[in-house]
Amino acid sequence: MRKKLFLIFCLLFILTLRAEAEILLIDDFNRCQKPTLISGDYGVWSKTDWDRTMYCSDSLTSNPRIVYGGKGCSLQLDYDVDSAQPAYTGMWMRLEKIDLNRYKYLVFYVRGDYDKCFTSRIKVELKNMVKLLKGEALDKCASCIEKREGKIRESDIAIYEVEGIDAQWRQVIIPLEPALKDADFSEAFEFTIVFDDGFVTQKVGRIYIDNIYLTDGEFLTCRCGEPVPVKDVYLYNASPQAVFSAPRTVCVNEEFVLDASKTTDEHLECLTYFWDFGDGTKGEGIKVSKAYKKRGTYKVFLEVDDQQCTQCSKNSFARPIKVNSPPLAEAGSDINLCISPSEEYKVTFDGSKSSDPDGDSLTYKWDFGDGEKATGEKVTHIYKKGGSYTVKLSVDDGRNSSCSKAEDTLNVRLNKAPVADAGENLVCCVGVENIFDASASLDPDGDVLSYFWDFGDGTK
Repeated sequence: MRKKLFLIFCLLFILTLRAEAEILLIDDFNRCQKPTLISGDYGVWSKTDWDRTMYCSDSLTSNPRIVYGGKGCSLQLDYDVDSAQPAYTGMWMRLEKIDLNRYKYLVFYVRGDYDKCFTSRIKVELKNMVKLLKGEALDKCASCIEKREGKIRESDIAIYEVEGIDAQWRQVIIPLEPALKDADFSEAFEFTIVFDDGFVTQKVGRIYIDNIYLTDGEFLTCRCGEPVPVKDVYLYNASPQAVFSAPRTVCVNEEFVLDASKTTDEHLECLTYFWDFGDGTKGEGIKVSKAYKKRGTYKVFLEVDDQQCTQCSKNSFARPIKVNSPPLAEAGSDINLCISPSEEYKVTFDGSKSSDPDGDSLTYKWDFGDGEKATGEKVTHIYKKGGSYTVKLSVDDGRNSSCSKAEDTLNVRLNKAPVADAGENLVCCVGVENIFDASASLDPDGDVLSYFWDFGDGTK
Protein backbone atom coordinates (compact mmCIF):
# COMPACT_ATOMS: atom_id res chain seq x y z
CA MET A 1 0.00 0.00 0.00
CA ARG A 2 2.80 2.41 0.86
CA LYS A 3 4.51 1.71 -2.45
CA LYS A 4 1.31 2.51 -4.37
CA LEU A 5 0.76 5.74 -2.44
CA PHE A 6 4.38 6.71 -3.02
CA LEU A 7 4.05 5.99 -6.73
CA ILE A 8 0.88 8.08 -6.96
CA PHE A 9 2.61 10.93 -5.09
CA CYS A 10 5.61 10.77 -7.43
CA LEU A 11 3.35 10.84 -10.49
CA LEU A 12 1.44 13.81 -9.11
CA PHE A 13 4.71 15.57 -8.36
CA ILE A 14 6.02 14.95 -11.87
CA LEU A 15 2.76 16.14 -13.43
CA THR A 16 2.87 19.27 -11.27
CA LEU A 17 6.48 19.89 -12.24
CA ARG A 18 5.67 19.45 -15.91
CA ALA A 19 2.76 21.84 -15.59
CA GLU A 20 5.02 24.49 -14.16
CA ALA A 21 8.13 23.86 -16.26
CA GLU A 22 9.01 22.46 -19.66
CA ILE A 23 11.92 20.02 -19.41
CA LEU A 24 12.94 17.63 -22.17
CA LEU A 25 15.50 15.01 -21.15
CA ILE A 26 17.42 14.13 -24.31
CA ASP A 27 19.43 11.37 -22.62
CA ASP A 28 20.90 10.50 -19.23
CA PHE A 29 22.63 7.40 -20.69
CA ASN A 30 21.35 5.28 -17.81
CA ARG A 31 20.07 2.68 -20.29
CA CYS A 32 23.64 2.30 -21.56
CA GLN A 33 22.49 1.94 -25.17
CA LYS A 34 21.44 3.86 -28.27
CA PRO A 35 19.25 5.62 -29.34
CA THR A 36 18.68 8.58 -27.03
CA LEU A 37 15.51 8.99 -25.00
CA ILE A 38 14.06 11.06 -27.85
CA SER A 39 14.95 8.27 -30.32
CA GLY A 40 17.85 10.17 -31.83
CA ASP A 41 21.07 8.57 -32.97
CA TYR A 42 24.53 9.90 -32.23
CA GLY A 43 28.06 9.27 -33.39
CA VAL A 44 31.40 10.89 -34.20
CA TRP A 45 32.96 12.62 -37.20
CA SER A 46 36.28 13.97 -38.40
CA LYS A 47 37.29 16.69 -40.81
CA THR A 48 38.64 14.08 -43.24
CA ASP A 49 38.40 10.31 -43.51
CA TRP A 50 41.91 9.88 -44.94
CA ASP A 51 43.91 11.73 -42.23
CA ARG A 52 44.29 9.19 -39.44
CA THR A 53 46.10 11.69 -37.21
CA MET A 54 42.72 13.16 -36.27
CA TYR A 55 39.84 11.11 -34.96
CA CYS A 56 37.06 10.90 -32.41
CA SER A 57 35.47 7.78 -30.92
CA ASP A 58 32.44 7.39 -28.70
CA SER A 59 31.55 4.70 -26.17
CA LEU A 60 29.48 4.27 -23.04
CA THR A 61 31.29 3.73 -19.75
CA SER A 62 29.66 2.22 -16.67
CA ASN A 63 32.64 2.71 -14.37
CA PRO A 64 30.98 3.88 -11.11
CA ARG A 65 34.02 6.02 -10.28
CA ILE A 66 33.42 8.02 -13.45
CA VAL A 67 29.68 7.91 -14.20
CA TYR A 68 27.68 10.93 -13.13
CA GLY A 69 25.69 9.93 -10.05
CA GLY A 70 27.58 6.63 -9.83
CA LYS A 71 25.03 4.56 -11.75
CA GLY A 72 24.06 3.83 -15.33
CA CYS A 73 26.47 5.02 -18.00
CA SER A 74 28.09 8.19 -19.27
CA LEU A 75 29.08 9.02 -22.83
CA GLN A 76 32.84 8.75 -23.30
CA LEU A 77 34.52 10.75 -26.09
CA ASP A 78 38.15 10.08 -27.02
CA TYR A 79 39.59 12.61 -29.44
CA ASP A 80 42.86 13.42 -31.22
CA VAL A 81 43.46 16.62 -33.21
CA ASP A 82 47.24 16.52 -32.99
CA SER A 83 47.80 16.75 -36.73
CA ALA A 84 50.19 18.58 -39.04
CA GLN A 85 47.11 19.83 -40.89
CA PRO A 86 44.37 22.04 -39.44
CA ALA A 87 42.28 19.51 -37.54
CA TYR A 88 38.88 19.28 -35.95
CA THR A 89 36.64 16.41 -35.01
CA GLY A 90 33.79 15.73 -32.63
CA MET A 91 30.46 14.14 -31.72
CA TRP A 92 27.01 14.71 -33.26
CA MET A 93 23.63 13.92 -31.72
CA ARG A 94 20.32 14.04 -33.58
CA LEU A 95 17.66 16.26 -31.96
CA GLU A 96 14.74 15.00 -34.09
CA LYS A 97 13.32 18.39 -35.14
CA ILE A 98 12.94 19.81 -31.63
CA ASP A 99 11.42 23.29 -31.45
CA LEU A 100 14.00 25.19 -29.42
CA ASN A 101 11.67 28.18 -29.13
CA ARG A 102 9.95 26.36 -26.25
CA TYR A 103 13.13 26.36 -24.14
CA LYS A 104 15.56 28.81 -22.60
CA TYR A 105 18.57 26.61 -21.93
CA LEU A 106 20.41 23.56 -23.17
CA VAL A 107 21.98 21.87 -20.16
CA PHE A 108 24.50 19.06 -19.93
CA TYR A 109 27.24 17.78 -17.65
CA VAL A 110 30.87 17.41 -18.66
CA ARG A 111 34.12 16.29 -17.05
CA GLY A 112 37.63 15.41 -18.18
CA ASP A 113 39.58 12.23 -17.60
CA TYR A 114 42.45 12.99 -15.22
CA ASP A 115 44.50 9.97 -16.28
CA LYS A 116 44.04 10.42 -20.04
CA CYS A 117 44.33 14.25 -20.08
CA PHE A 118 41.64 16.48 -21.52
CA THR A 119 40.91 19.88 -22.96
CA SER A 120 39.45 22.51 -20.69
CA ARG A 121 37.65 24.07 -23.67
CA ILE A 122 35.26 22.75 -26.31
CA LYS A 123 32.86 24.22 -28.83
CA VAL A 124 29.17 23.37 -28.89
CA GLU A 125 27.00 23.83 -31.98
CA LEU A 126 23.24 23.73 -32.44
CA LYS A 127 21.94 23.30 -36.01
CA ASN A 128 18.51 23.79 -37.48
CA MET A 129 17.01 21.61 -40.22
CA VAL A 130 14.77 23.98 -42.14
CA LYS A 131 17.50 25.55 -44.24
CA LEU A 132 18.56 22.33 -45.92
CA LEU A 133 18.13 22.43 -49.68
CA LYS A 134 14.89 21.00 -50.93
CA GLY A 135 15.04 17.33 -51.78
CA GLU A 136 18.06 16.66 -49.50
CA ALA A 137 17.22 13.72 -47.25
CA LEU A 138 18.59 14.00 -43.73
CA ASP A 139 19.07 10.24 -43.47
CA LYS A 140 21.65 10.32 -46.24
CA CYS A 141 23.98 12.38 -44.11
CA ALA A 142 23.82 10.77 -40.70
CA SER A 143 27.63 10.81 -40.42
CA CYS A 144 28.77 13.44 -42.94
CA ILE A 145 28.19 16.75 -41.26
CA GLU A 146 30.80 18.51 -43.37
CA LYS A 147 28.81 17.76 -46.54
CA ARG A 148 25.64 19.27 -45.13
CA GLU A 149 27.21 22.42 -43.76
CA GLY A 150 27.63 23.81 -47.26
CA LYS A 151 23.85 23.77 -47.60
CA ILE A 152 23.10 25.55 -44.33
CA ARG A 153 23.30 29.30 -43.91
CA GLU A 154 25.62 30.57 -41.15
CA SER A 155 22.68 32.01 -39.20
CA ASP A 156 21.27 28.49 -38.80
CA ILE A 157 24.22 27.36 -36.66
CA ALA A 158 24.56 28.64 -33.08
CA ILE A 159 28.12 28.23 -31.80
CA TYR A 160 29.08 28.37 -28.12
CA GLU A 161 32.47 28.22 -26.44
CA VAL A 162 32.58 26.21 -23.22
CA GLU A 163 35.52 26.85 -20.89
CA GLY A 164 36.43 25.61 -17.44
CA ILE A 165 36.21 21.83 -17.91
CA ASP A 166 38.07 19.95 -15.19
CA ALA A 167 38.29 16.44 -13.74
CA GLN A 168 35.04 16.86 -11.79
CA TRP A 169 31.50 16.82 -13.15
CA ARG A 170 30.48 20.35 -14.10
CA GLN A 171 27.06 21.62 -15.11
CA VAL A 172 27.03 23.64 -18.34
CA ILE A 173 24.06 25.92 -19.05
CA ILE A 174 23.83 27.21 -22.61
CA PRO A 175 21.43 30.14 -23.08
CA LEU A 176 19.36 29.68 -26.24
CA GLU A 177 17.78 33.12 -26.44
CA PRO A 178 20.59 34.83 -28.42
CA ALA A 179 20.42 32.16 -31.13
CA LEU A 180 16.64 32.18 -31.27
CA LYS A 181 16.62 35.91 -31.94
CA ASP A 182 18.81 35.62 -35.04
CA ALA A 183 17.52 32.44 -36.71
CA ASP A 184 14.69 29.97 -36.96
CA PHE A 185 15.36 26.99 -34.65
CA SER A 186 11.87 25.54 -34.76
CA GLU A 187 13.23 22.26 -36.16
CA ALA A 188 16.63 21.76 -34.56
CA PHE A 189 18.21 18.60 -35.85
CA GLU A 190 21.64 18.36 -34.26
CA PHE A 191 23.66 18.99 -31.11
CA THR A 192 27.42 18.89 -31.80
CA ILE A 193 30.57 18.91 -29.68
CA VAL A 194 33.63 20.10 -31.59
CA PHE A 195 37.30 19.52 -30.79
CA ASP A 196 39.12 22.21 -32.80
CA ASP A 197 42.94 22.13 -32.73
CA GLY A 198 42.96 25.92 -32.66
CA PHE A 199 40.72 26.07 -29.59
CA VAL A 200 41.35 23.02 -27.41
CA THR A 201 43.91 23.23 -24.60
CA GLN A 202 44.95 19.57 -24.96
CA LYS A 203 45.05 18.09 -28.46
CA VAL A 204 44.69 14.46 -27.34
CA GLY A 205 42.41 13.41 -24.53
CA ARG A 206 39.11 12.14 -23.19
CA ILE A 207 35.98 13.79 -21.82
CA TYR A 208 32.63 12.48 -20.57
CA ILE A 209 29.13 13.82 -21.23
CA ASP A 210 25.93 13.11 -19.28
CA ASN A 211 22.40 14.36 -18.50
CA ILE A 212 21.64 16.34 -21.67
CA TYR A 213 18.32 18.18 -21.49
CA LEU A 214 16.40 21.26 -22.57
CA THR A 215 14.54 23.45 -20.08
CA ASP A 216 12.56 26.66 -19.94
CA GLY A 217 14.15 27.59 -16.63
CA GLU A 218 13.76 24.70 -14.16
CA PHE A 219 16.73 22.40 -13.59
CA LEU A 220 16.82 18.70 -12.81
CA THR A 221 19.49 19.17 -10.12
CA CYS A 222 20.08 21.96 -7.65
CA ARG A 223 23.37 23.79 -7.29
CA CYS A 224 24.35 26.32 -4.61
CA GLY A 225 25.44 29.81 -5.57
CA GLU A 226 24.96 31.97 -8.62
CA PRO A 227 26.30 30.87 -12.04
CA VAL A 228 29.50 32.46 -13.22
CA PRO A 229 29.32 33.61 -16.86
CA VAL A 230 32.07 32.46 -19.20
CA LYS A 231 31.44 33.87 -22.66
CA ASP A 232 28.14 32.34 -23.83
CA VAL A 233 28.13 29.51 -21.26
CA TYR A 234 27.48 29.38 -17.53
CA LEU A 235 29.69 27.28 -15.26
CA TYR A 236 29.25 26.90 -11.52
CA ASN A 237 32.29 27.40 -9.31
CA ALA A 238 32.88 28.61 -5.78
CA SER A 239 36.07 30.49 -5.06
CA PRO A 240 38.68 28.72 -2.92
CA GLN A 241 39.51 30.36 0.40
CA ALA A 242 43.26 30.64 0.83
CA VAL A 243 44.78 30.68 4.29
CA PHE A 244 48.08 29.60 5.81
CA SER A 245 49.68 29.34 9.21
CA ALA A 246 53.23 30.41 10.05
CA PRO A 247 55.11 31.95 12.98
CA ARG A 248 54.65 35.71 13.25
CA THR A 249 58.30 36.16 14.18
CA VAL A 250 61.30 34.03 13.21
CA CYS A 251 65.04 34.43 13.46
CA VAL A 252 67.62 35.04 10.77
CA ASN A 253 68.59 31.68 9.17
CA GLU A 254 65.92 29.86 11.20
CA GLU A 255 64.02 27.34 9.06
CA PHE A 256 60.26 27.32 9.58
CA VAL A 257 57.18 25.85 7.85
CA LEU A 258 54.34 27.66 6.10
CA ASP A 259 51.25 25.46 6.02
CA ALA A 260 48.26 26.09 3.71
CA SER A 261 46.43 22.83 4.50
CA LYS A 262 43.47 24.72 6.00
CA THR A 263 42.68 26.29 2.64
CA THR A 264 39.14 25.27 1.63
CA ASP A 265 37.59 24.56 -1.77
CA GLU A 266 35.14 22.15 -3.36
CA HIS A 267 37.99 20.98 -5.62
CA LEU A 268 40.78 20.47 -3.09
CA GLU A 269 42.42 17.77 -5.20
CA CYS A 270 42.83 20.30 -8.03
CA LEU A 271 44.30 23.15 -5.98
CA THR A 272 47.71 24.54 -6.80
CA TYR A 273 49.65 26.66 -4.30
CA PHE A 274 52.05 29.46 -5.28
CA TRP A 275 54.11 31.32 -2.67
CA ASP A 276 55.91 34.66 -2.83
CA PHE A 277 58.08 35.08 0.27
CA GLY A 278 58.68 38.80 -0.23
CA ASP A 279 62.46 38.51 -0.49
CA GLY A 280 62.60 37.67 -4.19
CA THR A 281 62.17 33.92 -3.70
CA LYS A 282 59.09 31.84 -4.48
CA GLY A 283 57.76 28.35 -3.81
CA GLU A 284 55.02 25.88 -4.62
CA GLY A 285 53.12 23.28 -2.61
CA ILE A 286 50.67 23.03 0.23
CA LYS A 287 53.51 23.06 2.79
CA VAL A 288 56.83 24.80 2.25
CA SER A 289 59.95 25.46 4.33
CA LYS A 290 61.69 28.81 4.38
CA ALA A 291 64.65 30.54 6.09
CA TYR A 292 65.38 34.23 5.67
CA LYS A 293 68.98 35.38 5.42
CA LYS A 294 68.41 38.98 6.48
CA ARG A 295 66.42 40.64 9.22
CA GLY A 296 63.35 42.71 8.38
CA THR A 297 59.60 42.40 7.85
CA TYR A 298 58.50 40.39 4.80
CA LYS A 299 55.00 40.14 3.33
CA VAL A 300 54.32 36.51 2.43
CA PHE A 301 51.76 36.06 -0.36
CA LEU A 302 49.89 32.81 -1.12
CA GLU A 303 47.78 32.32 -4.24
CA VAL A 304 45.68 29.19 -4.74
CA ASP A 305 44.04 28.12 -7.99
CA ASP A 306 41.39 25.39 -8.28
CA GLN A 307 42.04 25.04 -12.04
CA GLN A 308 38.38 25.61 -12.93
CA CYS A 309 39.26 28.40 -15.39
CA THR A 310 36.51 30.68 -14.06
CA GLN A 311 36.60 34.24 -12.78
CA CYS A 312 36.65 32.96 -9.20
CA SER A 313 39.15 30.11 -9.60
CA LYS A 314 41.89 31.96 -7.73
CA ASN A 315 42.14 33.38 -4.25
CA SER A 316 45.00 34.86 -2.27
CA PHE A 317 46.05 35.46 1.30
CA ALA A 318 48.94 37.54 2.65
CA ARG A 319 50.45 38.31 6.03
CA PRO A 320 53.71 39.81 7.33
CA ILE A 321 56.46 37.82 8.99
CA LYS A 322 59.05 39.57 11.16
CA VAL A 323 62.58 38.21 10.82
CA ASN A 324 64.35 39.00 14.06
CA SER A 325 68.02 39.50 14.91
CA PRO A 326 69.15 38.67 18.46
CA PRO A 327 69.94 41.58 20.78
CA LEU A 328 73.41 42.11 22.27
CA ALA A 329 73.67 42.03 26.05
CA GLU A 330 76.47 44.06 27.67
CA ALA A 331 76.67 43.81 31.46
CA GLY A 332 79.89 45.79 31.77
CA SER A 333 83.39 45.00 32.99
CA ASP A 334 84.26 42.89 36.04
CA ILE A 335 84.11 44.75 39.33
CA ASN A 336 86.68 44.58 42.18
CA LEU A 337 85.88 46.76 45.17
CA CYS A 338 87.93 47.21 48.31
CA ILE A 339 86.01 49.33 50.74
CA SER A 340 86.41 50.50 54.27
CA PRO A 341 84.94 48.44 57.06
CA SER A 342 82.27 51.04 57.79
CA GLU A 343 80.88 51.15 54.24
CA GLU A 344 78.06 49.02 52.77
CA TYR A 345 78.64 46.50 49.98
CA LYS A 346 76.92 48.79 47.52
CA VAL A 347 77.43 48.19 43.79
CA THR A 348 75.88 49.87 40.71
CA PHE A 349 75.37 47.87 37.49
CA ASP A 350 74.89 49.46 34.05
CA GLY A 351 73.53 47.58 31.01
CA SER A 352 73.11 50.67 28.80
CA LYS A 353 75.68 49.43 26.30
CA SER A 354 73.33 46.57 25.36
CA SER A 355 71.75 47.02 21.93
CA ASP A 356 69.33 45.54 19.38
CA PRO A 357 70.10 45.51 15.61
CA ASP A 358 66.40 45.85 14.80
CA GLY A 359 65.97 48.88 17.04
CA ASP A 360 63.60 47.05 19.36
CA SER A 361 63.22 48.29 22.94
CA LEU A 362 64.92 46.01 25.44
CA THR A 363 63.95 44.85 28.89
CA TYR A 364 66.68 44.11 31.43
CA LYS A 365 66.81 41.48 34.14
CA TRP A 366 69.67 41.16 36.62
CA ASP A 367 70.64 38.19 38.73
CA PHE A 368 73.18 39.35 41.37
CA GLY A 369 74.43 35.89 42.23
CA ASP A 370 73.34 36.07 45.88
CA GLY A 371 69.75 35.00 45.31
CA GLU A 372 68.54 38.52 44.70
CA LYS A 373 67.24 39.88 41.36
CA ALA A 374 66.17 43.20 39.85
CA THR A 375 65.01 44.75 36.57
CA GLY A 376 66.09 47.89 34.76
CA GLU A 377 68.84 49.22 32.55
CA LYS A 378 70.79 50.60 35.54
CA VAL A 379 70.39 49.11 39.02
CA THR A 380 72.08 49.34 42.42
CA HIS A 381 72.39 46.41 44.75
CA ILE A 382 73.66 46.12 48.32
CA TYR A 383 75.28 42.80 49.17
CA LYS A 384 75.06 41.49 52.72
CA LYS A 385 78.63 40.32 52.78
CA GLY A 386 81.74 40.44 50.76
CA GLY A 387 82.96 37.73 48.50
CA SER A 388 82.93 36.73 44.83
CA TYR A 389 79.71 36.80 42.81
CA THR A 390 78.79 36.04 39.20
CA VAL A 391 76.23 38.59 38.01
CA LYS A 392 74.07 37.78 34.94
CA LEU A 393 72.26 40.27 32.74
CA SER A 394 69.42 39.06 30.46
CA VAL A 395 67.96 41.34 27.78
CA ASP A 396 64.80 40.67 25.76
CA ASP A 397 63.56 42.45 22.61
CA GLY A 398 59.95 41.34 23.23
CA ARG A 399 59.52 39.55 19.87
CA ASN A 400 58.85 36.15 21.47
CA SER A 401 61.19 34.37 19.09
CA SER A 402 63.94 31.89 19.81
CA CYS A 403 66.48 34.68 19.32
CA SER A 404 64.74 37.39 21.33
CA LYS A 405 66.97 37.02 24.38
CA ALA A 406 70.67 37.46 25.07
CA GLU A 407 72.80 37.16 28.20
CA ASP A 408 76.08 38.48 29.54
CA THR A 409 77.88 37.95 32.84
CA LEU A 410 80.44 39.79 34.94
CA ASN A 411 82.38 38.89 38.05
CA VAL A 412 82.11 40.97 41.22
CA ARG A 413 84.74 40.83 43.99
CA LEU A 414 83.85 42.67 47.22
CA ASN A 415 86.33 43.06 50.05
CA LYS A 416 86.66 45.15 53.20
CA ALA A 417 90.09 45.80 54.76
CA PRO A 418 90.82 43.76 57.92
CA VAL A 419 91.32 45.46 61.29
CA ALA A 420 94.80 44.82 62.79
CA ASP A 421 95.14 44.83 66.57
CA ALA A 422 98.71 44.22 67.91
CA GLY A 423 97.56 44.39 71.50
CA GLU A 424 98.57 46.75 74.33
CA ASN A 425 101.99 48.43 74.57
CA LEU A 426 104.62 46.36 76.27
CA VAL A 427 107.66 47.27 78.47
CA CYS A 428 110.24 44.59 77.76
CA CYS A 429 113.48 43.61 79.47
CA VAL A 430 116.60 42.83 77.51
CA GLY A 431 117.03 39.14 77.12
CA VAL A 432 113.59 38.33 78.41
CA GLU A 433 111.11 36.62 76.06
CA ASN A 434 107.96 38.66 75.42
CA ILE A 435 104.64 37.54 73.98
CA PHE A 436 102.88 39.65 71.34
CA ASP A 437 99.12 38.92 70.86
CA ALA A 438 97.19 40.01 67.74
CA SER A 439 94.14 37.83 68.38
CA ALA A 440 91.97 40.91 68.63
CA SER A 441 92.51 41.56 64.93
CA LEU A 442 89.45 40.81 62.72
CA ASP A 443 88.19 40.74 59.15
CA PRO A 444 84.68 42.10 58.37
CA ASP A 445 84.32 39.65 55.50
CA GLY A 446 85.18 36.70 57.72
CA ASP A 447 88.29 35.92 55.74
CA VAL A 448 91.09 33.97 57.44
CA LEU A 449 93.86 36.40 58.38
CA SER A 450 97.55 35.89 58.11
CA TYR A 451 99.89 37.74 60.48
CA PHE A 452 103.29 39.31 59.83
CA TRP A 453 105.30 40.94 62.67
CA ASP A 454 108.13 43.45 62.50
CA PHE A 455 109.73 43.76 65.94
CA GLY A 456 111.54 46.99 65.19
CA ASP A 457 115.04 45.60 65.88
CA GLY A 458 115.54 44.22 62.41
CA THR A 459 113.90 40.93 63.15
CA LYS A 460 110.55 39.81 61.79
